[in-house]
Amino acid sequence: HQLSRPAIVRSSTHSSTPFIMANRKLPQEIADVLRDENTFRKTVHAFFQDADRDLNKALDYDEFAALVTDFMRSSLKVPASQMPNATVLRAKFDALDRDHSGAISEAEFGPLIREFLETMAKKYNELEKQMQQMSGWFGDHKGGKRPAPAPK
Repeated sequence: HQLSRPAIVRSSTHSSTPFIMANRKLPQEIADVLRDENTFRKTVHAFFQDADRDLNKALDYDEFAALVTDFMRSSLKVPASQMPNATVLRAKFDALDRDHSGAISEAEFGPLIREFLETMAKKYNELEKQMQQMSGWFGDHKGGKRPAPAPK
């Protein structure tokens, strides 16, 4: 039977609007996933299934690299100039491959998802702060109307 995907996994990573901006409930959803071990395991499983393109229940380097770069480009909107190079990706892959099998198991995959979720939460919080600062630049204008000029 189909496993119910947590909301943070169900969202399209191919949207023109960054997911972290489109989902105003994201910080709470991430907190819920990180707090509840059962929900976290379901989230890891859903991400793992999506990344395991050859369905062999293990991620090889190519599947891993595709997942990381797709996530960074689509969900975090990382510019191409800031994307990790092959050396960095290989080092991360090797660090996650604790049994040195040449593939990442679902159990080895969990720390990466935790890192992704924590990064998403941090990015969202940074964007929220920027948006609050920007709204301060325009003042508190109700209904988009400019305040009347002060009498002279």
